[in-house]
Amino acid sequence: MLWLLAMVATAVAVLLSGLHALIDLQVYRTGGQAWLSDVRLYAEGFPAPLSGPALPFTYPPIAAVLFSLFALLPWPAAIVVFTLLGLAGLSLTALAVARRTHRRRELAVLVGLAVAVAALAVEPVRQTLSFGQINLILMGLVAADCLVSRTRWPRGLLIGFAAAIKLTPVIFVLFFLARRQWRPMAVALAAFAAFGLLGWVLAPEDTAQYWFGALLDPGRVGGLAYATNQSLRGVLHRFGLAEGAETITWMLLSLVVVALAWLGAARARRGGDEVTALLAVAVAGLLVSPVSWSHHWVWIVPALVPLTLVLWRGRWLARGAGALVVLVFVVGPHWLLPRENDRELGWAWWQHLIGDSYVLVGLALLVLAAFVDRWYLLTRPVTPAPTEDTDDTTAEPPTGEHQLVGQGEQR
Repeated sequence: MLWLLAMVATAVAVLLSGLHALIDLQVYRTGGQAWLSDVRLYAEGFPAPLSGPALPFTYPPIAAVLFSLFALLPWPAAIVVFTLLGLAGLSLTALAVARRTHRRRELAVLVGLAVAVAALAVEPVRQTLSFGQINLILMGLVAADCLVSRTRWPRGLLIGFAAAIKLTPVIFVLFFLARRQWRPMAVALAAFAAFGLLGWVLAPEDTAQYWFGALLDPGRVGGLAYATNQSLRGVLHRFGLAEGAETITWMLLSLVVVALAWLGAARARRGGDEVTALLAVAVAGLLVSPVSWSHHWVWIVPALVPLTLVLWRGRWLARGAGALVVLVFVVGPHWLLPRENDRELGWAWWQHLIGDSYVLVGLALLVLAAFVDRWYLLTRPVTPAPTEDTDDTTAEPPTGEHQLVGQGEQR
């Protein structure tokens, strides 16, 4: 119970700081109230005539239907329930990863819970809690679908559900595609379509406006130049490229990133390293998205478990690299530079190295996953996993036991 108390206490401290006043949760609740009140979600001037933050609702209509549950709760109760759901997603992810990297169940639980508590110190998690963002909940859904040994649901269902709420999780079908698991991939896509269809049934006008209007409006998600936009498109925009050159370069780099993710995920899954495969796909999704706010990078959490192994027993070079990665995501270096009002466009080259650090770390992880055996010296399979294709939608994805690179002792 101590881990739970520590998590709740830390989360409460973040919330009481009032840094961002859970403004995104306010927008979610307003979207839910709009659906209940038959107010158009994507109309100019939203949320009028309702009260709420003067920010657009950027999610599909089915998300507003779900958020209506929070609109029915008093604001303090909505904060508590939503935050607890986020902490549950964080804990589930850390535990699922630890079960993949540690043979002994008791040790895996201890490590997973310790990492879940420690993860509250990293900038993406802190920002997610203070903004009242949905990132941790979606991460928990995806991690459960990909890493839990045996599921009571058709594997792929939770990814489809998460993608219906916020489109970006659809990239995790690559996790199944890399292993040629056709049924989980089909389940994910079918679930995505089914929940989208449900949104059309419950909010037909909003659904049409979303898919044929709001989704195509880049101005609804914020400025590309913001320092907190840790995506390839954000980096290119901050370098001040011409619009046409920026778009073409972004598209070409996105193709390279997806290819690297494919290679890394396929290599990792053949070796039974599901954690690496999941990380490769997650990082690719963050990099290719036009806007990936720093709080979207909660996907650093699955990397914290193997990073603890590196910091504990790795070689000195691996320890140094691991410590640097942890430091980057704890500090959030982009906050230390001139920002807002397009001041990012005036960054010097060395400021880009600091301010674009999440993107640089993500690219390094992808390259290592794709081309280096036992990528970035974290763990390696002792017994290779079978390479036969499988379409089992509930069974555990293939895995091997792992040990730290350079150490003879099995973990």
